[in-house]
Formats: sequence, C-alpha cells, structure tokens
Amino acid sequence: MKASNIGQSVSNVRHVVASFDNVERFEDAIKLLEQSGFLRAQISMIASRDTVENKLSRHYSPTGGLDAECREQPQALFTERHDIVEGPVLAIGVPVFIGGNVNGQPVVATGGALAVAALIVAEDLSEEAGIGNVLGQIIDDRRAAFIEALLAEGQLLLGFDAINAHEEEFASYLLSKTGGHNVTTHMIARDWRHDRDGLGHFSPYVLGGSSHGAPETTVQAHY
Repeated sequence: MKASNIGQSVSNVRHVVASFDNVERFEDAIKLLEQSGFLRAQISMIASRDTVENKLSRHYSPTGGLDAECREQPQALFTERHDIVEGPVLAIGVPVFIGGNVNGQPVVATGGALAVAALIVAEDLSEEAGIGNVLGQIIDDRRAAFIEALLAEGQLLLGFDAINAHEEEFASYLLSKTGGHNVTTHMIARDWRHDRDGLGHFSPYVLGGSSHGAPETTVQAHY
C-alpha cells in the first residue's frame, strides 16, 4: 500500500485496467462499455505519445511539444480530429501529459483515477522520471513496473472507474471479452474536496451519479 495524508471526503475507486495491442479491439471495448450503460466519464486511456500518434491518428492530431514552463499542468498534446467520416468516435476525451516518460516519450491519458493520481505525484518528481517511478508512488512497485513495460511495448491501456464490485466485475468481463489482456483492478482513494483548474482537460468524473472535480494533492492507492 502507498499512502499520504488522507483527509476527509475520500471516495474509493476501483480502477480496472486492460491492455490492448489491437486498435479495433480497443475501440470495440469502448463501444461495448458504453452500450452496456456505463458513463463516458468512467472510461479512460493511458498510452505513450508515440503510441497515440501511431495507432490513433485517425482520432487525434498532435499539437506540438511540451511547454517546459507549464510541465506541472496537464498539457493537451493532441486535439480531436473532426474530419472523421467513418468508424467509431472515441468517447474518452483528449490525451494530456500526466507526468512520467517511457522510452523517452511523454505518457498521456484522458482521465481516470490512476492518471489523476499520477499527475499529482509527478509534480514532486524530476521531469525525466519514468512512468514506472511515478506510478510506483501510487500502486505496488511490481505492478507499476509492469504497466511501464506494457506502455514501452506500445500497448493502449484502457481504464474503467467502477463505483462498486458489481461494476468492477462486469467491466472486467467486457474488457476480456473484447480482447483486453492483463485485466487488473487497483483500489485508489481520491479526495474530492477541491477542484484543480489544471485538470480541466480531463473528462468530467462521475461517482454515484453526481459530478465531482479533481482531487486535491493528497492521494492514496493500493493494489
């Protein structure tokens, strides 16, 4: 368990993660989660910047490099393409830099409990920190290293924030059904007391049917 000064107003999130090396199956998983009644705000993605450029270029266009003076903020490194005439539209928001690198590439995400926690702890680490080091402040070191290895392989990680055990089990089943590998759940506690303007690019987060802002800088997670 990794922890740091948890206050009040904390909600435990069951963050389910699955890896995809096939773009079509990744897209099918997102579509199936939505068709099954889950909210878009519960679905997210983590990947390296070059993986997004190589595998999701029909959905996103790169905006340029990182602004060194704003590295503490979640910078949007892509914009959604609006010229898609066929195929599914990804309902997961715009990828932004969350801190941490893999193979020299920034790691980006569209939201989700794990990505928000990574963004927060990355503020206190070196700009050159590997994503494994960032995630190792949040979850078990072995799991953090495994996620880093998946990202280094060019995998797309699809995340789902479940509000209870039933959602966790059903989402895990759907992710496996659509070809997701390494389906894992991380329990992450989030503090909702204050919004952070810097998380504005992330998809709105929903728990129990009500909208919340991003947490303040205290996070806790365990695997």
